[in-house]
Amino acid sequence: MAIKESKMIVLVLYQYSIVVKGIEKKLQELGYKLIVLENDFEKVEQYVEMADMFLLYLHPDIMEDYDEKELLKAFMEEMESTKALLLTIGEKKIENEVFKFLPALKNHGWMNRPVKLEDLELKIEDMFIQQKKMDKAMSEALNKRVLIVDDDPGYAKMVREWMKDYYSTSVVTSGAQAFNFLAKKQVDLVLLDYEMPVANGPQVLQMLKAEPNTADIPVVFLTGVGDLESVKSVMALRPAGYILKSTPREDLLKYIEGILEKC
Repeated sequence: MAIKESKMIVLVLYQYSIVVKGIEKKLQELGYKLIVLENDFEKVEQYVEMADMFLLYLHPDIMEDYDEKELLKAFMEEMESTKALLLTIGEKKIENEVFKFLPALKNHGWMNRPVKLEDLELKIEDMFIQQKKMDKAMSEALNKRVLIVDDDPGYAKMVREWMKDYYSTSVVTSGAQAFNFLAKKQVDLVLLDYEMPVANGPQVLQMLKAEPNTADIPVVFLTGVGDLESVKSVMALRPAGYILKSTPREDLLKYIEGILEKC
């Protein structure tokens, strides 16, 4: 019970009802700290830092009401700035339309109405359990060190921002700096640009493989060079991988995760 008492759930809805009253009573009985916001979306901002979960209760006709759709859009924009979980309860018949209107909602939990209170209890508990597992995995991942070698500091900084919540990440802008860095610190992965002055990516990889202290470090080319001839010549050096700079953030993170899991 102590764990549940430490969890805050914010129930967001458009109109109070007997069904909502049942959900409210059930969550309180389970020991969760509950805040109910009835048609008061402006107050959501007050809880984005404190809440552990937002429970969004949609009514069946929401997609036919312009004002309520705009409130929903504003609510989802607030969700972008919180680490709280989100579980939406809505009619099965509007699920696809809601997801089409707000694709980001697919990344969160969904339950169809009418919802059984026992199922809701299990769903909420499961979401908290999965979050705990993800937090543990993220904590373990932060022990992984990644070195970005790229002479474009703007791009390197952006990738570092993408990765900072998942890995301990450092940036250098040349092969020489990479060797100086690796002489002092160990890393689990090197992300290496192809085109760099003085020593390009393939040359840096060859030098890394020639040194006993760096020979076994996985190296992935992260580059804008994607022509077939260049890719073939680099893959002959047997890097751990090759991915283009045009790759979206989520795909890049998933690729890196896969490389580190294999190493």
